[in-house]
Amino acid sequence: MPGDRYPLCTDGLTDAVPAQSVHEALTTCATPGDAVRRLLDFAAAEGAPGGITCVVVDAVPLEDQAVG
Repeated sequence: MPGDRYPLCTDGLTDAVPAQSVHEALTTCATPGDAVRRLLDFAAAEGAPGGITCVVVDAVPLEDQAVG
């Protein structure tokens, strides 16, 4: 649905970062890029191994997309 935000992350992040922290990053950060940085900061603070991949995507209405 428009307004939803989805994280796509490797298990290195999800194994190390509590679900509550993931939720906090996704709901309080202004942009997907800010959310990724916050999630990676949380992972580093928890001592997660290197090589974590994380993408955050915002769902937007189709009419908001540039076409062409």
